[in-house]
Amino acid sequence: MVNVLLVGNGIHANKRILPSLKNLEVVNSISILDRNVEIEKQINDNIKILPYEEVNKSESFYDLGIVATPPYNHLQSYELIVNKCQTVLI
Repeated sequence: MVNVLLVGNGIHANKRILPSLKNLEVVNSISILDRNVEIEKQINDNIKILPYEEVNKSESFYDLGIVATPPYNHLQSYELIVNKCQTVLI
């Protein structure tokens, strides 16, 4: 089973990426990093929203990291999660 870290909680993430991930049987959990959230929110059994900087404090390791931020923020988001994910997709 795959644990996914999704950076970004905008239109692209919610309309395209999350629905696709929800349809994959191999996805165990999805953690979403959001700059506009101050405390962790559990959406359902396998989806939670985390404050953007929370990933630095966490000991969690993810199988896949997906950067779904505006292009100007791709590098910053990649640098934030590269050591927390086995693979990063931008």
